[in-house]
Amino acid sequence: MAADIIKEIKEEYSEISDDYDVRLEKDDGGRVINVNTVLLEYAEVLRKVLPSKYKGHKVVVSYYADK
Repeated sequence: MAADIIKEIKEEYSEISDDYDVRLEKDDGGRVINVNTVLLEYAEVLRKVLPSKYKGHKVVVSYYADK
């Protein structure tokens, strides 16, 4: 089921690269699709394109900060 949701969102939104880490998780607020990108610029694009909810899952876009 989790793999199906991830596959569907990747197919529907071509902006989600195969290089991004996409995970289906749960938190106190419910089910979450977490999309992690490498750079802030990529995350900003995805935040404009992706909906805040996808098939009942909250969508969160984050990036790996420089250390």
